[in-house]
Amino acid sequence: MWFDSGGALQVSDDVSTDAVHKGFETVPGLLRVVRDTALAPRADLPVATAACELVLEALVARRKISRSDTGQYGRAVQEQRRRPGQDMFGGGLSA
Repeated sequence: MWFDSGGALQVSDDVSTDAVHKGFETVPGLLRVVRDTALAPRADLPVATAACELVLEALVARRKISRSDTGQYGRAVQEQRRRPGQDMFGGGLSA
């Protein structure tokens, strides 16, 4: 819901684990999910950080949120549905 209401998070490979973890703390409930599902012990910051990214990537895979090529997580991008007989570009299919 945080992402749906406009929340966004930039994750970069060139920052410290501490900085990435602080970013994950801004997403309500993310660290709680990691702890409640026992994906990472509370005291293991690197594993908790990796587990947070795993949870976010699972949400991306299920199209609940989106991730840009630059590592920004945000609101899910709604795909336009095609009507029967419509090609990938919105035109009609020819036989």
